[in-house]
Amino acid sequence: MPGAGKSLLALDLCRRIIHAMPWPDGTPNHEQQNVIYVDGEMVPQILAERAENWNIDLTRLYLMLPNPNDCLDLTRHEYQEKLRSMVSALHPGLVVIDSLSSIQPKGENSVEDVRSLLAYLNDLARTYQTSILLIHHLRKSGGAQMRLPFDMGIDDFRGSGHIIAMARSVMGLAVVQTGPDVDPNGPRKFRVIKTNLCAPPSPLGCELLPMHPTGVTLHWNQDAPDPYKPPTKQDECIEWMADLLRNAEEPMRPSDVVEEAKNEGYSRPLVYRARRALGSQVEDTEGNQSPNNKWAWHTCKRQ
Repeated sequence: MPGAGKSLLALDLCRRIIHAMPWPDGTPNHEQQNVIYVDGEMVPQILAERAENWNIDLTRLYLMLPNPNDCLDLTRHEYQEKLRSMVSALHPGLVVIDSLSSIQPKGENSVEDVRSLLAYLNDLARTYQTSILLIHHLRKSGGAQMRLPFDMGIDDFRGSGHIIAMARSVMGLAVVQTGPDVDPNGPRKFRVIKTNLCAPPSPLGCELLPMHPTGVTLHWNQDAPDPYKPPTKQDECIEWMADLLRNAEEPMRPSDVVEEAKNEGYSRPLVYRARRALGSQVEDTEGNQSPNNKWAWHTCKRQ
């Protein structure tokens, strides 16, 4: 979605290729290579500022921009030849195209709209043995810029299914809502949605962290963030029961706990499910079959 950080992620991959830094999952990367960044969004100032903040070697980062007073259109022969000449001369490890919607004016909704462009990009990758990262957007939902929580799938990508079909791998970046309030600055989940190169790896987590004095950096985590789930009635009962027994002066009879629970709106079956969920945190003073049994929080002294 817009604002998820696609361009930041792409530039982070560029930095890793240029400086032979490990990949986001920690896999070593030993070869320094050139990178070509096709800036269809036409915001070179932002790209230059981010590259400077990250101390990227600009002698290996090559920017492709449109001709003066023109828009960068990779469906036109002159721009295709310009990119082909750059790739042939520079032997890049990666070509970033940012983004599909900005480098072709024909549309994205039919095979005919994108077939020739994708065929050109595939030929470029195959002929020069380079990788091409084509940034693409998702369908907006209900007119909202970003809907949370969200975890994308193949059907969420905008335009013709031919776009996804032609890609060797499809990777998705989504903002994950980890709390009750929507936070567009929350952690990201980065995962492979489709690949025909290998078994899909585990998803990664990513955070956008502020830099001093300006800028943003990416911090990768091996574990993807878990989305927030509103507490269920059972979750609330578990929390209530834990507080009750933890603060009780002495162990309580199960029937007394059930009676207290009714006043809070929790049923007897819910109380016993909460007891099972708390496990060893709650002790049985006489064994759970004994009529004299009581429940005690594990730090309580038995009576």
